[in-house]
Amino acid sequence: MFDSLNPVKLPGYEMTVKNTVYTRPSGLFVSGEATEGREVLVLQRYTSPTENDIVGHFQESAREILRPRSLTFRKVPPTHFEMALCKVPQEFLRKIVNGDGDITDDIKSATPFFCLGYGDKPNSYVTAIHFVLSDDELLFGGREGYIKASESVSSKKFGRRWGFNLHYTNSLPERHDIDFMLRNGIEGLSFKIYGGLYSVEDVTRVLDALYAGLKDIRDVEKLPDDSDALLDQEALDTFRRTLKFISSINFAGREGPDSSDSEGSGVEDVSGDKKGKKGWVM
Repeated sequence: MFDSLNPVKLPGYEMTVKNTVYTRPSGLFVSGEATEGREVLVLQRYTSPTENDIVGHFQESAREILRPRSLTFRKVPPTHFEMALCKVPQEFLRKIVNGDGDITDDIKSATPFFCLGYGDKPNSYVTAIHFVLSDDELLFGGREGYIKASESVSSKKFGRRWGFNLHYTNSLPERHDIDFMLRNGIEGLSFKIYGGLYSVEDVTRVLDALYAGLKDIRDVEKLPDDSDALLDQEALDTFRRTLKFISSINFAGREGPDSSDSEGSGVEDVSGDKKGKKGWVM
């Protein structure tokens, strides 16, 4: 059994939040003037949901909502998806729980994810978010605070925000394959960059640290797993797309939080696991 208490260390970085947020000094320009800042790297991992995962999450959430006052008294606050689902009639929720064929088909049509073939496993990824904060902007909170900060970074003020996903099974992809893809601007299942402008040198430097710190699957599994948060966000997105094509739902008399007030999970799923949009409005 491996020592899960032994943290993941990235050469050249200081660990700000255990196994997830790493920083190091970085100069930057604010209003045309040079100032001191910190380069921030947020690491996490996730497994992409499947079509059946989305349907199952609908059913589990609907079952929880139908249980009298279950969301009121449980210790964990309702998710954004649950708050949105609270607004639909109970008859619709019961159809979800019972696996009504038409409703289930609508959910499957609205989700962009595939159904796995026999023996296939869902794809898993390490994701890295890179950005720069001035010293005045440095946080003392947890990972979520840094993710929110990364989403508000302005290119004029603090520089670029970018990130990448690395597919993994029992280990990270072969490094020479990733270097080839990076140098030639190739993206695919193994490696995909998202976000703002980036330089090959910057990404290479982060990859150097990442591969040095994540030596094997045991190190990868020490990173926080955001699969549940991604599943809930993707279920919420699927729910919104489903409503556009189900005219029979009557929301009159149902009260609940506004589903439009939602936040992302911090995970950017650009893995290529999704279906074509098939006309659904994102």
